[in-house]
Formats: sequence, structure tokens, C-alpha cells
Amino acid sequence: MSELYESSLQGSSFIPLAPPRSTIVVERAWEPAPTKLTIQRSAIACAFLVMYLAAYLGVGYAGITLIERAWLSIFK
Repeated sequence: MSELYESSLQGSSFIPLAPPRSTIVVERAWEPAPTKLTIQRSAIACAFLVMYLAAYLGVGYAGITLIERAWLSIFK
């Protein structure tokens, strides 16, 4: 049971291992967001989120209504 068997695969058939660390230096190309947002930017973000939520709920309600009408027309 504990005998060793030789593999038919050659050592060159394996993909070589990647180096443990990258030698390429990557610099940040973006600037961090300002630490204190203005009231105008906060209001714009809030309005966008409210409009997105309204659209999301509206599409969901329209989808459920469409499924309900299809269900009633099939089984009526």
C-alpha cells in the first residue's frame, strides 16, 4: 500500500509557478474623495437614490401586476 509509483508525466509538462511577488510597481491613478462633502452634492446623491428606488419599486410593481393579469387570464 505504501509503495511509490512513478508518474508518466514529465516535469516540463507542468505550468511553471508564478513568482511569489510582482516586480511591477503600480501607482495609484485616482484621487480619494474629499473628506467633507458639500450639502449640494449630498442633496444630489439623495435625490438620485430616491429616484432610483422609485423606479425600482415601480418596475417591480408593474411586473407583479403583469404576472397577476396573465395568471387571471389563464385560469379564469
